Amino acid sequence: MGRHHDVIKVSDTLYVAFYSTNGGVRAAVSGKPDGPFAAVADFKIGVTDAWEKAGGESASLESNGAHVFVDESARALTLWLGFDSYHVDQTAGQLGWAKVRIDKRSRSVQLVAKHPGNPLPMLPDNYIAARCGGNLAANIRLEDQHAFFYYTRPSKQKIILAVALSPDPLFQTVTRIVELEPPLGNEKVIEKFESYVIGDRLHIIYENNLVSGRWGTGILIYKMQNGPQQVPAESRPSLADRFAHCDSRNCS
Repeated sequence: MGRHHDVIKVSDTLYVAFYSTNGGVRAAVSGKPDGPFAAVADFKIGVTDAWEKAGGESASLESNGAHVFVDESARALTLWLGFDSYHVDQTAGQLGWAKVRIDKRSRSVQLVAKHPGNPLPMLPDNYIAARCGGNLAANIRLEDQHAFFYYTRPSKQKIILAVALSPDPLFQTVTRIVELEPPLGNEKVIEKFESYVIGDRLHIIYENNLVSGRWGTGILIYKMQNGPQQVPAESRPSLADRFAHCDSRNCS
């Protein structure tokens, strides 16, 4: 198996892992969340669309951990699965959705369709990348909108944690993009952001690559000034200005 980025519990006896190989996203199934997993031979989200191929020679797709459930029955679970285009030679790419159906009885996984609104409108002008989102926690609202944490790249040398705000859980309309943090300390890369709220604290857990070459885990914790679910919709340029940065550390 390649690098897996998302494991979804379909039932007590069925777990589906979505993972990335060179060229596309694959799936594997298991009866337990920690495996072992068996690959689904006929499932692949491959490079097919023009935006997925643009930006570099080595076009690939990666599962990014984001998902939005569509519906569920006794027979199947359907969801939108988040993925990134990726061009390792240019560190470029964008975000998209693919609708996936998981059959609970046959344990098969089917690609239904890619979203017609791909790529998501999260790439700032003249930037090369908007990639590596994570879970879209239902309890998180910033300015009373859905929040998608990801990274932007104005160049190959610079990477920034950003958040997109939208009234739409699929982020087809983005009302605001705010850049929050560059890498901290000895970090070179920050990606794959998982977010949750406890009380008035917003936690963002992420993967980091350090100057030493080691990969580790980091956490950013912000105090939300206007209660656990909202930040005021004032016209200041950065959400970071409206959070009290109370802790950030690496846990590699």
